[in-house]
Amino acid sequence: MASSTRENWSSLSGIRAGAGQVEVFRIADEQELQDVIRRALQAGRKLFPLGAGSNLIGSDGTNEHVAMIDGRKGLTQIRCSHGRFSVGAGVPLSFLAARAAAAGLKGLCELSGIPGTLGGAVAMNAGALGHSLSEFVERLTVVDLDTGERIVLSGDSLQGWGYRQSPVTNRQFVVEAELRLEPSLSSVEQGRLQEERLRRAQVTPKGCSCGSVFRNPPGQVAGKLLEEAGCKGKCMGPFSVSQQHANWIVNLSGAPGCAVDCRQLVQWMQEKVARKFGVDLRPEWRFFDDLVACDRK
Repeated sequence: MASSTRENWSSLSGIRAGAGQVEVFRIADEQELQDVIRRALQAGRKLFPLGAGSNLIGSDGTNEHVAMIDGRKGLTQIRCSHGRFSVGAGVPLSFLAARAAAAGLKGLCELSGIPGTLGGAVAMNAGALGHSLSEFVERLTVVDLDTGERIVLSGDSLQGWGYRQSPVTNRQFVVEAELRLEPSLSSVEQGRLQEERLRRAQVTPKGCSCGSVFRNPPGQVAGKLLEEAGCKGKCMGPFSVSQQHANWIVNLSGAPGCAVDCRQLVQWMQEKVARKFGVDLRPEWRFFDDLVACDRK
């Protein structure tokens, strides 16, 4: 049976945002996931995927009717055969990229600096340097959190990819993904991996964060718009717009903060850009309170 603990939201969010608490179930395998879903249905509770919390802003409240599922404890299998990787959703994307490079398979080096798990990367179609994870996904296994139904997406059923957009819904939990990678030389791929690590270290702002705040509007760069709108350095609570990159909010102290401060800072940035350029920036981040509110509709 899956274990559960009540945890502070600030410890689950990459930027340490959220003054409330939430129950977290840590599953070892798909059977435990099904058990948790069955118990939640009986109790009238709603479940949500957690992942690594690398783009998730927590809640300032404590809602007894919701809980999170964390697959990092057990969904860590990696099987490789003829260029195909079958990977559990709990595997860190950086670790998977290193395994692929060591095996002489290319494609994931550009994505290696993205924090979080494979499941979370699939759910948001994570990308970097002009590449997205969807380029490599051939098959997904997900479980519906409202019914427990196991669904396999492949071929024509694996549609709906886009820029930071995935066929996986907020009511589905990614269990496993099958990736197709092309062969290369291990030495070449490991060199690319090292280059990307060095590049990331140079351009990533210091401090706790949830990565880029906003998606790039069509034909434009969000960071440039935010910088020209004068957003750098603005602070609310422990959160501030990075002086290094205007599309990053950082928590330099690492102290827990309120989700409302984080949200208000994001809204302030949106308003600054909208007033100056007439552009409506869309967040990459996910606010847990919004996920719960959307699920009620």
